Amino acid sequence: HEGQPSFLLPPIDVLTSGPSGLTYQPGTGFSTNCENAFLVCDYRGGPAASGIWAFELEPRGAGLEMVNARKFNWGAAVTDVEFGYDGRLYIADFVKGWQSHSAGRIYTLSSEESLTSAKTKEVTELFAEKDFNRLPPLQLFELMGHEDFRVRLRAQLALADRPEAVPYFINATRQEESRSLALHGTWGLWIRARRSQSKASTDQLVELLGHPDKELRAQAARALGEAPLEDHGRLINSLQDPSPRVRAFAATSLARHRATEAFNPTLVLLAENADHDPYLRHAGVMSLLGSGTEAQIAALDSHPNKSIRLAAVVALRRLRSPNLIRFFFDKEDPLISDEAIRAAHDVPIEMARPAVAALLDEYAPGQGGRPLSRMMLRRLLHSAFRVGGAGNATRLLRVATNVALDKNERLEALRLVSVWANPPAVDQSLGRYAPLDPRNQSEIKDALEEEIGALLSLKGEVLAAAIGLVGQYGLSVKGLDEAGLTTLLEARELGSRVRMVVLDLLVAVNSASLHGLLDAATGDDDIAYANHALGLLASRFPQSAIPAVTKALDSDNVTQAQAAWQILVDLPGETTAVRIASGLHELETGKLNPAIALEVVETAEKRKGDPAVSVALKNYGNSLPKDDPLAGFQICLQGGDPVNGEAVFRSNPTGQCLRCHRVDSGHSEGGEAGPNLAGIGKRHDAKYFLESLILPNAVVAPGFGVVSLTFKNGASKSGILSSENADTIELL
Repeated sequence: HEGQPSFLLPPIDVLTSGPSGLTYQPGTGFSTNCENAFLVCDYRGGPAASGIWAFELEPRGAGLEMVNARKFNWGAAVTDVEFGYDGRLYIADFVKGWQSHSAGRIYTLSSEESLTSAKTKEVTELFAEKDFNRLPPLQLFELMGHEDFRVRLRAQLALADRPEAVPYFINATRQEESRSLALHGTWGLWIRARRSQSKASTDQLVELLGHPDKELRAQAARALGEAPLEDHGRLINSLQDPSPRVRAFAATSLARHRATEAFNPTLVLLAENADHDPYLRHAGVMSLLGSGTEAQIAALDSHPNKSIRLAAVVALRRLRSPNLIRFFFDKEDPLISDEAIRAAHDVPIEMARPAVAALLDEYAPGQGGRPLSRMMLRRLLHSAFRVGGAGNATRLLRVATNVALDKNERLEALRLVSVWANPPAVDQSLGRYAPLDPRNQSEIKDALEEEIGALLSLKGEVLAAAIGLVGQYGLSVKGLDEAGLTTLLEARELGSRVRMVVLDLLVAVNSASLHGLLDAATGDDDIAYANHALGLLASRFPQSAIPAVTKALDSDNVTQAQAAWQILVDLPGETTAVRIASGLHELETGKLNPAIALEVVETAEKRKGDPAVSVALKNYGNSLPKDDPLAGFQICLQGGDPVNGEAVFRSNPTGQCLRCHRVDSGHSEGGEAGPNLAGIGKRHDAKYFLESLILPNAVVAPGFGVVSLTFKNGASKSGILSSENADTIELL
C-alpha cells in the first residue's frame, strides 16, 4: 500500500485469520472445486467461523497474485489438510477450542471419479509398490511428465541421484510438448549443478536463459545462483529480460555470486522499475548488496534517481550501516528520509542513534521541521531518550513545549523525562528487551530548570505533566512555591488533571494548610478532582475524613458515590463498620442505588473481619435465591464504565475476550470462535450479557457451539446449532 516501508516485502494477499494446514491439488485424485488450486485451513477456535479456503496463484510482475479465492469446505474446525495417494482429501478436525483434548477426528472428501479413475490407481500403485530409487532412468524420465506433481517430483529427485542423470535432464528441457517435463528437467539440472558442481548442467542452464518460455528462463536464472558459473555475462544480460520474473531471479542469483560487474546494470534495473514492483526492487537490493561495497552503496545518496536512493537505504539497513545518516535529509522525497530514520532506530544501528536524536532540533518551537507521522516522531523521541545526556533531555523538553505537534507525542516526551533516571528494561518504542544502566537524575536537572518555565505557561495535560516533573526533580520554580500552588488550585480553567497534580505536590511538601485545602476540594463541582482530594484526605487524615467520605456515600453522582465506598474500606473504626453494614441492609431491602451495589459488597468483603459487617454480609447472602445461579452477580448489572469495559475487553489477561470475539468485520483484531459483538448492545440487555459470562452454555448463539439432541426413540443427533425457535432446532 502507499507509504508502506520499503524494507518490507508485502505478502501476495491476505486471506485467512487462523492459517494452519496448506496443500496443493497435485493433478490427480479429488479435484472438485480445487483443480490446480491451493487449499489452506483457516482455524478460528470453533467450527462456525472455520474452514478451508481454495485459491489459485498467477504471475504478476516479479511476484504472484491470488485469484479466485473461495470457501471450499466450511463449518468445521479444521487444522490440517492433505491429498492422499488413494484419491481422497484428508482433513483434520479439532472440533473446537484452544486447549488439547481427545475429541478430534479426521474425515475425507472424495468422488466416484477420484476413487476409481485409472490415474488414481496408477498413483496408488506407484507409491505403494514401487521404489522410485530402483526404477530405471528412462522410466524416471517418463514419470517426470506425469499428471501428478508428487510423481513428477519423486521421479526428478530419484533421477538426480544417478550419475547418468544430466543427459536425461537436458533432454527433458528440450521437450516442447510438455512444459512440466521441461520444468522438472530444469530443476534436475539445478540439483546437479549445486550438488556436483556439474559444468554440463550449468552450461545448459545458461542456454535456457534464451528459451522462448519465460518461466523456463526464470527457473534457469534462479538455478544459476547456486551453479558453478564462471562467466556472469549472460546472467547480467537477463537483468534486461522482458519478463520481470526473470529479471528478479537473475538479480538474486547475481547477488549470490558477488558479481561486482553487475552493480551498474542493477542500478539500471532499479531505475526502470521505478518502485512499481516491490519484488523486483527487493531483488535489485539483494543484487546491490552482492555486487557493491558499503561505500559504493552509501555514495548513492547523491544519485539523481530516487528509486536508486531508496534501494540504497534498504541495502544499508541490511548492512546495519551508520552511513544511513547520509540519507536523513533527502531533498526530493521525504519517504527516503523516513526509510533511513526508521532503519537507524528500528534495527537498531546504535552508531546512527545520536544523529536520529539530533533531528529533534527541527521540532523545537519555531523551527518548522517537515511534517512527521506520530510514529516517526516517536522514533526520534526514543532515540534521544536512549542516547541520554543533558542535550537530549533538552530536546525532549523543547518538543513538549511545541504546541504545533501532536499532544500525545509531547506527553510522551515528558514521560520519558520522568523515567530518565531508571529507564525501563524494555525499549518501549520497539518492544525489545534492551536494558540501559540507571542514570543520575542530576545530569538533566539544569536542563529542566532552564526549560520548565516555558512548559509551565501551557495548559491541560502537558502542564500537569510538567508540574509533576517539578515535584519529582525538586525544582525551584518561581510561582510554584506553596502559595503559588494553592493559587493554581483555584484555576479551574487548567482542568482536572493539572489541579490533581497540584494537590499531589502540596501533599508531598506537607503544606501547613493541607487539611483545609483537601477538605475544601472534596466539595468541588469537578467530580474527578473532588474524588482525588477525598482519597488524599482519607490517606493523610483518616479520622477527620470520615464525615466527608460518609457524605459522599449518599451522593447523587454515581461516580462520586462509587469512589467514596472504595475509600471507606480503609477508614478504621466502628463508625465505618456500621455504615458498611447499613449499606448491605439497604441492598438487601432494595433501597440501595443498584449502580453502587458492587462497590458496597466489595467493601464489605474486605471488612468482614468487623463483627457488624460479618453479620450483615451473612444476612445478605442468605437473602439471595438459592435456585438462581445468577443471583449473586445481579450487583454487576448497573454502574459500569464503558471506557473501563473496553479496556477489559481488549487487554485483560484473565478474560482474554479478544481471543474468541471481535467487534467489527474484516481482518481486525480479535478471534471468531465466538460471535462478533458489533452492535450487540442494541440486540440484548445487561442480563443477557451477565448470563453469557457466568453461564455461557445457557443460551448458545446461532452458529456457535456443538449441541447433542436425544430423540424420544432413543436416537441422537449432534451438530452446530444454526437456529432455534419454539418449534424447530436447526443443526449444521
